Amino acid sequence: MKHLDDIPEGGDNLLDYGLNSITFMTLITRWEALGLKANFNTLARNPTLNAILAALADQLEPGEVLQNG
Repeated sequence: MKHLDDIPEGGDNLLDYGLNSITFMTLITRWEALGLKANFNTLARNPTLNAILAALADQLEPGEVLQNG
């Protein structure tokens, strides 16, 4: 596992930084509460920032900021 102070790069596997299935499901639930469609199985196949952002990006307008609440 990477050190907690390390910042992942876009292609780094987030499992190496401590992401686990429970935390991933929590993130997906939050994204869905904001109106994004996120599929655990699809995202879990390639748990990198690049892949996650690519999967969610087509659901957002350029520069859009999501806020909870």
